[in-house]
Amino acid sequence: PDGLPRGKGRILVVDDEEIVRKLATEILADLGYEVIACCDGREATSYYSSAWQQIDLVILDLMMPGLGGRETFAALRRINPAARVVLCSGHSLAGEAESLLGAGALAFVPKPFDQMALAQAVAGACQT
Repeated sequence: PDGLPRGKGRILVVDDEEIVRKLATEILADLGYEVIACCDGREATSYYSSAWQQIDLVILDLMMPGLGGRETFAALRRINPAARVVLCSGHSLAGEAESLLGAGALAFVPKPFDQMALAQAVAGACQT
């Protein structure tokens, strides 16, 4: 895609909506990233616990059944206190997102994804 920041790295996408996982995976793969997708917080936490050294960034949906975004973020940080996380949500969760940004999340991207917003958030998070 023209004008979108490209990058390298391995990104874990965590979202309970299949269409969102597919879209994020396609956008990020087109930008040069390797993408692993998990369908919920439990699957993501399990995967991350065994492979966190190979994950450069996690894109985490805040609203998921079962283990929600806040709990998943906390679990990832227990596994790796330096876990790099970009939050996303289709809901207005200003307080929730701000709280997690204050706890160390790197950025917030609203859904539905805008390609440029997602590309910029990921490029910024992978460079720092």
